[in-house]
Amino acid sequence: MLLRILAGCVGLIFLALGILFFMVIPESKKNLTDSTESQNQIVMAQNKISEITEKQDNKWIYQGFKLDSLKAELINHIDIYNKKIDSLDLVIEQVKFSMERMDDRLTQKDKVLEEEITRVSDLFDAYKRKTNRDLRQIKNDLKSIGTQISELVAFDERVKERSLYTEEELKEIKEKNN
Repeated sequence: MLLRILAGCVGLIFLALGILFFMVIPESKKNLTDSTESQNQIVMAQNKISEITEKQDNKWIYQGFKLDSLKAELINHIDIYNKKIDSLDLVIEQVKFSMERMDDRLTQKDKVLEEEITRVSDLFDAYKRKTNRDLRQIKNDLKSIGTQISELVAFDERVKERSLYTEEELKEIKEKNN
């Protein structure tokens, strides 16, 4: 029985080997050719990916160079900008200083002008008072001169060629003339 079992096992092994040679090996050869085509497709895909990767790497390198040149240009522009800002700050400081000096001068001139206005106002008030006094004096003088003139006119009316009219004679002459 052992022998039979062993013979059955050996037969089974031969059968498995036969199946292997007649079915599995040709199938594996077919799979090998399929895998060769598959490998060729994989290689082509890898080549394509390598080309794309190389292009992307070249783009990245170009972008790096471009970025470096833009960085240098930006640094140059920043330096120029800083110089111009510094000069502009200097000009603004000079303008501020000039404005402060001008403000100080104008403040001093305002004070002097206020003092001059006060002095002129005082002089004007004094001149006005003097002018009012002189005007009153002139009015008084004119009144006194007016009274003197009226007295002289009255006296002149009374004067005849060689003598004076009396009051009554003067009234009669005036009535005749009217």
